[in-house]
Amino acid sequence: MFNNNAMKKKLIYGGMVIVAVAGLWWFVHRSGSGNTQEVYERHIVEVGNVHAVIDVDATVRPRVYSDVAAELSPRIVWVGADVNDHVTKGQVLVRLERGDIDAKIRHAQLAVERAELAENQGRHKSSGLSSREILSLKKASEQARQKLRELLAHARKTVITSPINGVIVAQNAHVGNIAQGVLMRIIDPATLQIEALVPEVDIAKVRSDARATIKFDAYPGVTLKGYVQTVDVGSTHLQNNTYYKAVIVRDDNDDDIVLRDGMSADIDIEYARRDGVTVVPRDFAFKDEHGYFVYVLNSNDSDIVLAKKYFHEGLIGDAYVEVVQGLTRGQEIVKPHKKGI
Repeated sequence: MFNNNAMKKKLIYGGMVIVAVAGLWWFVHRSGSGNTQEVYERHIVEVGNVHAVIDVDATVRPRVYSDVAAELSPRIVWVGADVNDHVTKGQVLVRLERGDIDAKIRHAQLAVERAELAENQGRHKSSGLSSREILSLKKASEQARQKLRELLAHARKTVITSPINGVIVAQNAHVGNIAQGVLMRIIDPATLQIEALVPEVDIAKVRSDARATIKFDAYPGVTLKGYVQTVDVGSTHLQNNTYYKAVIVRDDNDDDIVLRDGMSADIDIEYARRDGVTVVPRDFAFKDEHGYFVYVLNSNDSDIVLAKKYFHEGLIGDAYVEVVQGLTRGQEIVKPHKKGI
């Protein structure tokens, strides 16, 4: 018995298959090799914003810090602070072996007293000394005082104090060791800032107040907004390359994002932008000897043909390319992919 409903269902299913196959043709096209397919990713020419940025590396560093070192090289006899300790300006950090400096100071003090007494007595009229002899006593007195000043200065160098208020972040002073090199590094945490090194080839594009995005290695997935506060006039040379330091300031005051000395960050500094313009994604835009182009699919009789469509580009951004002329908004473009079958 003939079933009209069954026949209608077959016709409907058959029509769906035909439509699906016809639609799929716009996405998949078999190449002439017979073992690959060309798959097209579609996109529409649209209105968007183009941002051109410079990608630079940055490090969190303190603006105020001190590398504390000894001016002498005797042994360390006392250490009064360690890593993470808060210290104040003038606080004693390390004491060095004094040797016989105290005995020399006492001897020099007595020498000063004797020299000054002799000078004072020589100035008295009853001394009968000549002007030349009095001048000699004066010089001897000054030499004795100078010797004492030198010994006192040497003694002060055996007591190392903190030159700033801050926190100790590195400590290399150990009792019994010879005092050499940097003994402690002290930073002021309140002055931590993001310092980016901009290559010489890009420095002309960077200006103060330029917008920036900040991504810290310590906070994956978090993108912060900020701006360029200052750009150094002087250069920094690293591995035969020239850089200029730019200080980046965050817009936010998020207490959850805590800056620490030495943190690494990736900075995108914006140097140009176009808003509300015709754009295509950068990975859909290609370039050859004739200029920038996109791929489009054209109908050729019963076949679909991949063709280049050239356009006049404007600003080239990190994600989009501005279209000045040659493409229209709403136009479909494609990106071909080879796929084995």
